[in-house]
Amino acid sequence: MRPKAVFFDFDDTLVLTKKADEVAFLKTQELAKEVRPDVDTAQLINDFTSRFTALPWDPANSMGANEWRAGLWLQALQDQDQGHDLDACQLSQRLYKCFKDTRLQHLHLERGVEDLIDWLKVEGIAIVVITNGHPDVQRGKLAAAGIEKFVTHILVGARRSSRGGLKNQPPPYSTGLAAWWAANLMRHGM
Repeated sequence: MRPKAVFFDFDDTLVLTKKADEVAFLKTQELAKEVRPDVDTAQLINDFTSRFTALPWDPANSMGANEWRAGLWLQALQDQDQGHDLDACQLSQRLYKCFKDTRLQHLHLERGVEDLIDWLKVEGIAIVVITNGHPDVQRGKLAAAGIEKFVTHILVGARRSSRGGLKNQPPPYSTGLAAWWAANLMRHGM
């Protein structure tokens, strides 16, 4: 039986997000060192990353992902006794903006992705992208990579929990399959 659709994860499948993260962390370290020379920038990145890994966005949904992540940078500064003034609050926002902007600038479709997608389209196979991250963040990444113009469907934030869920667990893919199936049924009048 011929497949009707192919489902792709976005991060580190269609784009090398971790590589973009590395560049963004280096740029963010440079900014931190420039503004606060006494900051241990390696420790700053470690402290931010630890907090981010534990809770990438506000589990209570009382603030947006951007505000939450700027707050994580502030907490990382506070770990070094660098985050107890207005300048630190402003710096934490600058650090997050630097990281976010640099990351987006370095997100692009991995070599061969466009050719693969073109081939799938010629074969009449629908292309569905699933991404588990926070919808606000993921939409920016999807736009930066320019994926929308290549695929049939995109499911953003397929698993709505504070941690996004593991991408290899069934719920995001089940949700994606259900969304594709419903759209396919409506389109073909089945």
